[in-house]
Amino acid sequence: MSDTIPIVLAGQSPFEQIRHVAEDGSEYWMAREFARLLEYTDWRNFEKVIKRARTACMKSAQLPRNHFVEVNEMVPIGSGAERELPSYHLTRYACYLVAQNADPSKDIVAKAQSYFKKVGMACGDSCRQKRKGTLNMSIDRKTVDHVALLARLALTEKEREVLREQMSSILEHINLIGEADTSQVPATAHVLPLSNVMTDDKVVPSMSPADLLANAPAREETYFRVRAVLDEE
Repeated sequence: MSDTIPIVLAGQSPFEQIRHVAEDGSEYWMAREFARLLEYTDWRNFEKVIKRARTACMKSAQLPRNHFVEVNEMVPIGSGAERELPSYHLTRYACYLVAQNADPSKDIVAKAQSYFKKVGMACGDSCRQKRKGTLNMSIDRKTVDHVALLARLALTEKEREVLREQMSSILEHINLIGEADTSQVPATAHVLPLSNVMTDDKVVPSMSPADLLANAPAREETYFRVRAVLDEE
């Protein structure tokens, strides 16, 4: 990764200086340019920041591919030469998340957090409103208690709340995955190309009822005795 830092005009924000505008009028920032401005000289270290930012993006009910668009970027490598390297087109929200996950000890990172803060907060409000609508998949305490009863789990108040948050998070993530475009993905019945995989039938001696019931906590004649699970009408 080149150590070249973008030249900033006097009186102009350094982040505005490296802002690009696409043909459709949308704005974006090139990830490698942004990395150099944030004083990251090793792309591998900046990729770790992007990874954390993408995770934060998903947790905010946003699709990372809409804010971190994979592209190739021409990067100067010295003597006037350039090389094409993988990079990203970053939206303002992506830049905000990157700044939030970058090295906070750098002054330029603090400036980036301040510069992109407004759009980050606006997107956060939008995400919260979205959760209140189509992405509202929260689990209530009644559901947690019902699941605990079926699983015969004795939970404390703290454990109930932890389980409620975890189950809600799982459902929200599943709902987020459901937004992915799978129109070009063929239907899959099995993750591996297997068909009718079965073992050979072999006749072996069966266990006696006494052996099967030897460790039963409760029994009635030749049956296991268990507590009723279904509600009685």
